[in-house]
Parts: sequence; C-alpha cells; structure tokens
Amino acid sequence: FLGGLYGLILILGYYVANKKILSQCPKWVLIFVFVVSFIINTLLARYFYNKSIFGITIFVWYTSPFIIVGAICLFELLRRITIEKSNKVVTLISKGSFAIYLTHKLVLLFIDSLLKKIPAFFEIGIVLQTFIRFTLSFGIPVLFVWMADKLPFPRIKKLLLFMK
Repeated sequence: FLGGLYGLILILGYYVANKKILSQCPKWVLIFVFVVSFIINTLLARYFYNKSIFGITIFVWYTSPFIIVGAICLFELLRRITIEKSNKVVTLISKGSFAIYLTHKLVLLFIDSLLKKIPAFFEIGIVLQTFIRFTLSFGIPVLFVWMADKLPFPRIKKLLLFMK
C-alpha cells in the first residue's frame, strides 16, 4: 500500500463514514476531543514559531496526531447533522472543499497583511487571535465557494475551483 499516512487517513475516514466506528461515541466527547486537539496543535505551532523552530513539522503539519484526531472528530460531528438547512451547508462545504483548501492560504496571507497594521490585534490573547484568523480564513473561502456555486456555468466551476 503506497498511500502512506495519508492513505491510512482516507481509510480511517471510510471506516468512520461507512462502518460508523464512532457512532457510539457521545457527541460531547467528540466536541471535547476536537477542541483539545485544536488547542494543543495551536499551542505547539505557536511555540515552534516563537522559538524559530521550523524543521519540526510533525506536530503542526497534516501528519500531526492532533490534526488527524481533531479532523476525525469534526468529520464524525458533521456526519451526524441531519437538519435540512445544515445539510445544505455541509453539502456546499463538501462540494467546495478543495476550492476552500486552495484559497484559504491566500485569504490567510491577505488577512495577516491587514492585521499587521492593527497593533491592537496583537494585544488580545493568542486564543482569540487564532479564533479570528481561523474564522476568517475559513469563512471567506466558504463564502467565495457559495458565490461560485451560484454561477450558472458548471464547467467553469469545475475547471477553476474543482467543484463538482
């Protein structure tokens, strides 16, 4: 099997979605584990950044156990949503997930360039800074994907944004 760790993550996602291996896990446990994983990963990333340690990516990259566990918990939480309006949001994010991934870094760079000009931003706590950056770097691409989804040109959506 040449998929490596990424292939194992895909297989794990298959088992969560189709074999429902986390279906017995209480919702509060999934939320707690997701939040703790997110916080640990954020603190590790900040620590390595502050110490100018850039060679160690295992704790802050996609291979990080904290990102993998948090992503699996979030995936299971989203899988459980059954409300019609929420399903539309989840479907939109699913259809545009690659476009969101491709555009989030550009948005993040733009946001960071703006936030550097606001000294008060650096006076708030690191958790609030991370929440603001996360919300904007995810929310703006989702809004972009939503607007692109309204375009009546399916071929353009597929070619430019890899949307289904």
